[in-house]
Amino acid sequence: TPILYIDGTNKRVGIGTAVPTDYLMIVTNDQDDRGIKINSPGSAGDRSPNLAFERSRGTASSPSIVAIGDEVGQIDFLGYDGGTFVRNAIIISSVDGTPSSNIVPGKIGFFTTNTSGSLVEKMTIKASGNVGIGTTTPGALLAVQGPALIKGTTTSIGGVLTPSISATGTLGIYAGGAAAPRLTIST
Repeated sequence: TPILYIDGTNKRVGIGTAVPTDYLMIVTNDQDDRGIKINSPGSAGDRSPNLAFERSRGTASSPSIVAIGDEVGQIDFLGYDGGTFVRNAIIISSVDGTPSSNIVPGKIGFFTTNTSGSLVEKMTIKASGNVGIGTTTPGALLAVQGPALIKGTTTSIGGVLTPSISATGTLGIYAGGAAAPRLTIST
């Protein structure tokens, strides 16, 4: 197998393979060397190495503005199921608002494949900064749809909020080390 293979007909490059199936395909059986590294030595204030995903509508020679919902980039994670490589997780960046000059509002979605084989968005970070777990439309800084477990203490500006569930099923929220709960929810 050649170290570098160029398929000019299909515009593909293979490293470690003579049959690349994408524009760039890297194949290695070396257990100690399985990554891609971008190294950019420099001084304080220099830009760090980056990996850029660019997306437009139109063509490469005549790009046009993206629209709400357009996917801008994605990172796929695939595992071999014995017959083929199957996606088990994906991170997708998409447009999350109306683009204008020097502004393209963004959203990041985190998807995993469930035990039925369906890819489901499990966490969302919206252009507003709101984070949703179990919801793609968080209406608050953090929105959790479904059961949640909070252990330990949660610090807030006004002190510490500590949730506690009693043996009778009563939920109490204690603030600032108070002996009595500030909020109680009973069944």
